[in-house]
This record gives sequence, structure tokens and C-alpha cells, in this order.
Amino acid sequence: MSMKQNIKTHMRFKVESHNQPETSGQEEHKSLRLPRWLIRAVVFSAVTLWGNCFIASQPPAVSSTQKTIQAPADPRVRGLVTITHVASDNWRFTYDLSRDARSIFLGPKTEKYHAASWELPDGFYILVEGPYSYLERRDGKPFRQVAIDVTSYRQIVPYAPQPFGLFDQGTAVNTGPLGFAARVGEARMMMSFLPKYSFVGLPDETVLVPGKKRGMVTEIDLPSQGLFVYFGKLQGLYETDRTQSILDTRFPSTLRKPYLSAVKAYASFYDRRLPHSAPEKLVIMVSYQVDNDPLVANRLLSLGGNAQHFQIMAKARGPQTLTADRQDIQKMQRFFAHEMAHIWQTSLGRDNARWFNEGEAEMLALYALEHHGHITHVEVAQNLSARVPQCVESLRRTSLLEAHRRGEPQANYTAGALVIASALSAISADGTQEDITALDRALQTRPISERRKQPLEAFQATLKQLGAEPKAVDAIGTFIRVHHDDPFAAVRLLFDSTGLAYSVDGTTLTIEPVRNAR
Repeated sequence: MSMKQNIKTHMRFKVESHNQPETSGQEEHKSLRLPRWLIRAVVFSAVTLWGNCFIASQPPAVSSTQKTIQAPADPRVRGLVTITHVASDNWRFTYDLSRDARSIFLGPKTEKYHAASWELPDGFYILVEGPYSYLERRDGKPFRQVAIDVTSYRQIVPYAPQPFGLFDQGTAVNTGPLGFAARVGEARMMMSFLPKYSFVGLPDETVLVPGKKRGMVTEIDLPSQGLFVYFGKLQGLYETDRTQSILDTRFPSTLRKPYLSAVKAYASFYDRRLPHSAPEKLVIMVSYQVDNDPLVANRLLSLGGNAQHFQIMAKARGPQTLTADRQDIQKMQRFFAHEMAHIWQTSLGRDNARWFNEGEAEMLALYALEHHGHITHVEVAQNLSARVPQCVESLRRTSLLEAHRRGEPQANYTAGALVIASALSAISADGTQEDITALDRALQTRPISERRKQPLEAFQATLKQLGAEPKAVDAIGTFIRVHHDDPFAAVRLLFDSTGLAYSVDGTTLTIEPVRNAR
């Protein structure tokens, strides 16, 4: 049975093109950082249930001679997942779970990837429900073991963790999309999915598990968000005391020096300005696909990928010989500044604050580039102005708060960045020019439970703390929550209420340049 027959779709969402206007230097595909709220929520549910099990399992005090207490049941799903490199582009993912599971949560839906790459055994299928996907049996019965034959996947997966990164001398496999949570009962409640992982490479290749000692490949505990594990030859390995990069041997030589300089500068910058979130040693893997199609051979560089935990997986594509101009270099710098910002930025919300996660990462990236002279403050204003038409178009169909659920994830990058720019203007109204990192540091001081459960309220409270007027704070909340009949008017009202300077010529809105605080 083909994989296409094994996909069942309950709900479909339109995915828009991820291209940004040329003035933004935007990459073709933006990232999706694995939301820490998801992992924390699952762990919280599991721990809570475990605690309830502990309470329920204690016998009543009916006898002073009764001394034994039944051990609580562990609701977590453990076991072992083995990733075996069978040959070239062929893999086998083997699940051997510690207990019966009815469903394994695979993360955001990736129908094309699963259809093209996963060959499921009879009786299993990928359930697509809303924006998410799950591995289940067709008959709904629980299972403990399943082996899946998989082929490497080269294409960029939009708005989801990248499953593979293909290099000239190796392949990176992402353990994250193999399971973020699991359902063990008939209720839809998800439990922690915390297996160990083993990796079996081909005889002539090295298996590199980031953060682990070289050669450590058997029954390893990994972060709940997953890791990109590299199989192959370690050519193109560049290491400093702060970063480790694996660059595809095909990565253009004209970009190599600007890349190494940029990631070193941005890591140092974020360490200084956002010390509350300094990660472990940053691991970046960059693959490069040569575009041999003569119709697009002269196309500019494109980039995509995602950040998770202390890692970034980047997929670059372009001509075999790339004469990198300022636009290519700036596009690359913005991409990595954005992905690195995800790793340092304050965690806000669960699945209801993507406008902040992506919008702030965009603004942090622009600020980092401006700080290092890689972009001017005039270009920052041009970049933000170019987002307005896309923002208006997306918000005709959804509110910003619900954008990712309504098939408009791009709004989190366009409208989200405009919200953060407006917020920076609002907190400068008291005469104290605040930069984006000051906003993030102040947000970090809010209670974790508030940031997680009430993200918009925590954000608004932070703006008030930094001196924003109530009118501006309320306008920001309204802009995010409401599905506007006239989005262009809503953008103007947002800017007017927060003091963000702009001019209008017909239907063209231009944001005035402002130098960020240093």
C-alpha cells in the first residue's frame, strides 16, 4: 500500500507562499521553532497525572499495621527509538516503546514529506487533524513496536521542523518529528514521550550527536525538542568556543567567510544583550543544494530551515557558482540572525503567541544587523514598510492571534514584526529610547506561569512596566485579537496609537526611519 493511501486528512489548511518583498532580504522559507510550550505542556500534564496517580494509589489509613504503599504508575512513554542508516538515502526508524501507545504526536502536519518518504507497515497511517499529525493504527488499537522504512527528504518543509538535511558528505536526521508526545488511553490527553535513542551508521561514516561525546551513539537521552544527528564525513567542520558549524562542501566559498563572521558576531551580541537565555554551545548545520535548472540557474540564493534547542538546521539553495553580492550576504545574515534570535529570545505562550515568537525574532534580527553595520536604519524602515501590504492581505482573512490556525502563518512574520515595532515606539513615549533587547529582558522578569498561560496579558503588562501609555497598550491588544474588517485602517490606528511615525500616499504606507538605541 502506498504512503499516499496511508494519509487521512480531517482538516486542510492553505499554506501561503513564503516569499518576502525584495526590500526585506527575506529568505524563501521562514522557520518554525519547536515551541517550548508544547513540550512543557506535555510534561506538565504527565507530571500532574503522575502525581494524581500517586495520591490515588495510596491506601486508606484503615489500619496502623498497614505499612506498604503501592508505587505510582509512570504515565510517561519511554523505550527506545533506533535510527539505522541502511544505504545511501534509505533509513529505518524502529520504535520499541515501554508501554502501549495509541498515538504518537509527530508535530505540525507535513503531508508531502510523509507521503513521499515514509513507507508504513500495513495497519498504520498518519492521522492529520487540524494543523498537526499523528502516527496511529488504523483500527485504533494500541501498539508498542513499529518499524518504518524512510527515504531522505531534500525539500524544505514549510512551517515545520525539517526532517532531514542533505549534505555532499553526509545527512542530518532530526529526531524531533519522530515524536513529541504520546497518547496511551482513549482520551485525547497526551503524555510525555521520552524514549532513549540509538544510531547505527554505515561502516564508513561518523555519527555525530551534538552535545554528546564523539562515538556516543547507543541508548542516549536527548532533549525533548529533539536534535539533528549527523551521519557522514566531518568535512566542513568549523568550531569556536561558542559555535560549531558543519558547512556543506558545496556551500559557496563567497559566503563562507561572511557566514563565519556573522554567526560569531550575532552569538556574542545575543550573549551580551540577552544573557538570561544564553544557550549551550550553538550547533549550526548548513546544507547546500545546487540549482541546475537552466531556467532558474541565475536565481538568487534562497534559505530555509529551523531552530530547535541549541541547534539550527539551514537549507540553502542556489547556483553552483554563486557570485555573492550584498543582497545575498544580507539575506544570509538576516536568516541566521533570525534563527539565532529564536534560541536566545524569551519564551512566551504556547500555541497562541506565534505573533510574538516570529515577530520579535524578525525585529531582533534587524536590530542585530543594524548594530553590526550590516544594514542601515533606513533599510530597517524600508523592510518594515514592505511588510504592510502582506500584513493587510493576511489580516483580511484572519486575526493575527489565529493566523497559524487559519492558514496564514506568514502574518506572524509581517504583522507580528509590525506589532513589535509599534511596541518599541510605545515604550519610548516617556522619552527613554528602549531597544528590542530591553523589551525581551523585561518580559523575562514576568512570572513563568503568566508568560505561558496568558502571553498577551504578560506582554501588555511588560509594556506598561516600560512606560507605555494605556491607550497604546490597549491598541496593541486589540490589533492582535480582532479580525479586522479594514486591516489597512487597523494598521494606521495601531501606528497612531503607539506613536510609530509613518506617511501615507494613497494606499502606500511608509514607516519613517528611527535609529535603534545602542
